[in-house]
Amino acid sequence: MMKIKKVLPYASPEEAQQAGEHIQAVIIVPFLGDKIVLCRNRWRGWEFPGGGVEWGESVYSAAGRELVEETGAEFTSLEFVQVLWLERNIYRSLKIALFYAEVIHLNSHHDFYEIMEVKLFQDLPSPRLLSYECEGEIYQIALDAYRKAA
Repeated sequence: MMKIKKVLPYASPEEAQQAGEHIQAVIIVPFLGDKIVLCRNRWRGWEFPGGGVEWGESVYSAAGRELVEETGAEFTSLEFVQVLWLERNIYRSLKIALFYAEVIHLNSHHDFYEIMEVKLFQDLPSPRLLSYECEGEIYQIALDAYRKAA
């Protein structure tokens, strides 16, 4: 179970980090035209690409790396949306940077251990097929930002 505990009010990952927030991971909501790009995780189900920020890596670099590794996407833009505080339970939470990306082409993805399949969707699959219960909320936050920018 993963839920959004709080949407943090930062205009950029740098602003959040300057305020003392430790951004541990990234999630990217990729759009290819009017379709959503999702990855099927071997153990969890359909989800947005994302993962941990590696030591010495910028949040933006992590987002670009994870998007390419998990989807094989060629993209024209990668835009920061929000910092989210996600919670698994009262003992485990993490801060993530949410991005959206405009994808122009999907190549073969690189992460065959974790990611079984990459697929385009018109709408999100049924919640029972998604990795986390908050995938729908994350999608809506990114979609609103994407539409606002268009």
